[in-house]
Amino acid sequence: MKRKSFWRRINRGFVVSMALLAAVLIYVLVTQLLLIPQKQQLTELARQAADAIVGTEVLTSPVGPETQPKAEYLRKVTEALEPLFAEDSDYAASAAQQAAEMMFDSSVIGGGEIRSTRLTVEKVRSCSIEEDVASLSLESTYEIAGKLYDPYTDTVKETEKGQQILYLSLSLKKTDGQWEIYRISSVGSYTNTGD
Repeated sequence: MKRKSFWRRINRGFVVSMALLAAVLIYVLVTQLLLIPQKQQLTELARQAADAIVGTEVLTSPVGPETQPKAEYLRKVTEALEPLFAEDSDYAASAAQQAAEMMFDSSVIGGGEIRSTRLTVEKVRSCSIEEDVASLSLESTYEIAGKLYDPYTDTVKETEKGQQILYLSLSLKKTDGQWEIYRISSVGSYTNTGD
């Protein structure tokens, strides 16, 4: 009895479909591996923006109605954010304004003073890259020390273990091989006095 060859016994449709599946898996894997360095660049840029927003509070401390006005804080946030934005972006000033409104009012209102900040947790909530355009959402948790306004008691409390969570959503674009912020879509903050 004559045995059929391997290629006559096997289902060729199955072999072709497995080859196509392997090709797709390899393509997806290679594409994702190529995006890892870009995601790291985007995360670093978002971290710099977050540090510019939160770190400026330390630079302007002590802040209060009688010491430095909100305009000074706005100027310093604008100076810190402008180098991170693309040259053709008109959103740096509005991003600084949005950050100043939210950060100034949430943590240093009523004569509060932030002495130090330290990044403790950072989470990239989402990251989407399409050729030269990307969007990224970042949540950064900072440990803060100083006098913080507590809206629940309407007082300023001294704390060494306060917490500030900053939420950023960014639109970014690649210009000449470098990622730059085009727009800060949203910024939000929650400050906890540690009690």
